[in-house]
Amino acid sequence: MVVGPAWLGRGLTELLGFENYIPPFAYANGSAILSGVNYASGASGIRRESGITTGTVLSMGKQLKNHRKTISRIIGMLGKKSLARNYLNKCSNDYINNYFLPQYYNTSQEYSLEEYAVVLVEQYSRQILRLYEYGAKKVVLGGLGLIGCTPAAIASYGTNGSCSEELNYAAQLFNQQLVSLVDQLNSNLTDAKFIYINNYGIGSVNTTSLGFTVSDAGCCTLNSGGLCVEDSTPCEDRSESVFWDGFHPTEAFNRISANKSYSSYESADTYPMDVSQLVELEFNPLVAEM
Repeated sequence: MVVGPAWLGRGLTELLGFENYIPPFAYANGSAILSGVNYASGASGIRRESGITTGTVLSMGKQLKNHRKTISRIIGMLGKKSLARNYLNKCSNDYINNYFLPQYYNTSQEYSLEEYAVVLVEQYSRQILRLYEYGAKKVVLGGLGLIGCTPAAIASYGTNGSCSEELNYAAQLFNQQLVSLVDQLNSNLTDAKFIYINNYGIGSVNTTSLGFTVSDAGCCTLNSGGLCVEDSTPCEDRSESVFWDGFHPTEAFNRISANKSYSSYESADTYPMDVSQLVELEFNPLVAEM
């Protein structure tokens, strides 16, 4: 199992039946990998260079290489590929940590927002096809949320405390391309299923009506990079805040996103089906030649 964006957190893994956290690739050893592996890398993106200003990150390409290593380990553990096959049956950062940081990256000089969305999804398509070749049959592609409405974006790009329209427009352009990719993949790869999660729409809800009282500030004291100051005291009641820091939603909001992704209350939340319907599909996965 590949686990990536924040919305695919504990809430959704619990809905999928996991009793414990899925272990990260770096620490998943022995039989633990048979229960799933988490390849996520904070601040990473589709492009190799995205997020490198924040520290060591593993891009999508590197995460796919780690997934291939996991498949090899499962084959070795179970003894032969046929057993592994039977067992396996059971990118906001490219914008906020790349395109909109022209002091570190030149992508905004190379591409318009429209061109960049196309370039990103073309690269993403190649990565998803590689994942399919490694045996993935049920793939969830999460669209970008309202990246212009995070506390960090409002502080850096907003006007008078409002969201950044430019960042949100960028997210919409990317999502349009991603929906088209989902249609293309489902048309061409009929022995697999790809679905899209409309994080932009899910995040557009009236958070006040859901019980949140703070949506424009993090739950902790933020440093210049939009993350929590080390050893700072967080807010007293995290369930009242939409955001934990300058970028990431709190668990309370993530659970709402997870529930909508798993069992879409509105048809626009997921496309062409929700996660609960996806997991019920049956395919015969292939295990690629190592």
